[in-house]
Amino acid sequence: MNHIDICAAPTPHGYSEDYLTIDGIPIVDCLEQWVSESKHDALPPLKSLKGLYPAWGPEMMCRGERLFIQELLQSPLTQNVPILVCEDDLDLSCLVIVAKVRKEAETVHWDGIGLFQPVGMNNEDEAMSGMLRFGERWRGWVSERWDEERLMRCRNYVNRFLQRDENILWIAHPGWRFEKRAWEQCVSFYQSLVRD
Repeated sequence: MNHIDICAAPTPHGYSEDYLTIDGIPIVDCLEQWVSESKHDALPPLKSLKGLYPAWGPEMMCRGERLFIQELLQSPLTQNVPILVCEDDLDLSCLVIVAKVRKEAETVHWDGIGLFQPVGMNNEDEAMSGMLRFGERWRGWVSERWDEERLMRCRNYVNRFLQRDENILWIAHPGWRFEKRAWEQCVSFYQSLVRD
């Protein structure tokens, strides 16, 4: 059984971030090691992964995306769940690292860690996956309720790509197994930081 927790760890940008730790090692350090040892030619050139932002954190730019990630975290289904995002964009449109999360009665498994690389995903189709367009009424509705619109687009469109393993460049298959209670404490910690 592995131990999952949260601790503040330094970033290359001169500040600390609350990262998930696995057996005492920040997830960004695990990722950095896997990528440095990887033989993946398809991995984009990345200077450092140690500054990535926790995808469950309060600084994510869009409330709709935060709610979408929370839905994935609460789901009993095996899901590819964002765990880290680009610290510059703080959203799901740039670099997104996911974990394949599988839940059992007393345990939570991370069967894989990978880079989300959606093939065929585009802004036009995504825009059509939210509230149906009805001229000016649609524009007004979306501008007043962007968070709800973004949540619908994530559920209806982004998630279809996110849950297809062919859209994930798997970096590692650690086979980590955590006590469900410890997992839930980590999820609750990040939820307590978000003031939605």
